[in-house]
Amino acid sequence: MAAPSKATNLQELEETVSRLSGHKGVEAVLMLNRDGNILVSSGSTNENFAPPKQAKLIKQLVETSQKFIHALDPNDAVSFVQIRSKQHEIMLAPHNDYILAVLQDPLVASAPAI
Repeated sequence: MAAPSKATNLQELEETVSRLSGHKGVEAVLMLNRDGNILVSSGSTNENFAPPKQAKLIKQLVETSQKFIHALDPNDAVSFVQIRSKQHEIMLAPHNDYILAVLQDPLVASAPAI
């Protein structure tokens, strides 16, 4: 079986970002490579959310989290980082080749369905 092409991988990433963007409360979704470069992004009309700036901060946060976890156990790895404030929640899922970041409004996202 042939390895998937980069176009196929990009299409899969775009589909994932699109699907996540459709969830209630999701304000932005970023898919970064491990160097912190944006592969795919969507959402956010928030003027304080500049994707290139946020991508750099996301990369730093994942790296810092990984250093902390390695200090506890050198054989362990970060699989998920979640930070919540009164107005925002960011969820980071680092993988081997990329980092998935979702920014959402915790009040909208956690509201019960009526």
